[in-house]
Amino acid sequence: MNLSNKNIDLYDFIKIPSHDFVTGHFSCFTKGLMYSREATGRDPKTGKKTDAAKLLNIAGALGYFALLEQIGNCFKPKSSILNTIHQNNIHKALRYFSSLNSDEIFVVRALRNTFSHDFSLYGTDKGNKKLLHHFKLVFSDTEPLMILRKEEWDGDIKNKTNKNITIVNLEKLCDIIDNVCIVVQEMARKNELEIVLIGGFKEYYEKYSINIQVNLKLYFTPNSVTKKVQIKK
Repeated sequence: MNLSNKNIDLYDFIKIPSHDFVTGHFSCFTKGLMYSREATGRDPKTGKKTDAAKLLNIAGALGYFALLEQIGNCFKPKSSILNTIHQNNIHKALRYFSSLNSDEIFVVRALRNTFSHDFSLYGTDKGNKKLLHHFKLVFSDTEPLMILRKEEWDGDIKNKTNKNITIVNLEKLCDIIDNVCIVVQEMARKNELEIVLIGGFKEYYEKYSINIQVNLKLYFTPNSVTKKVQIKK
């Protein structure tokens, strides 16, 4: 399928392709999901866990967080009556497409902020106490998604204790975000997903598509073969 042909619907655009083409026109959603899965030890097409060592790759979580941002900015269920007008995109995505409660969503937002801003585990946004956390990460199939702090933290590193620490199971969090993406794809397939952008699908296509062109000339070295890749918007 050539995605440069605008006569496609939303589901065709964001579903995982059946082919393994390296070059062509792709959905940023689709590529972002496949790259995030691969980075965190999951099968790029199915999300099934295949590499336990890569499940510890915290950089891969950044890709999942970016997908939440896109989902919250662009989509909502057609049937939803939730009022999310003053909420940020991650909050919207998780309210619409997951079962996380408000406290858990604020933890996800705080963790996203600490990772994205300076790759730390300290959220020092004193403008919103719900985003003020210091974190411990675990990776486990059996541990709970998160253990919320028993006391608020004031943002001062000298005052962090076991009572005001927030514990997040990053493996399970990536599982949940992966499932959010699957839910979005399935709702698109059933025509139950609404694009909230003013320009509708046309705007979504223009903002979130990517053209990948590969120079077919191979560059040989004694131990490897590499390809030059150019990415164009």
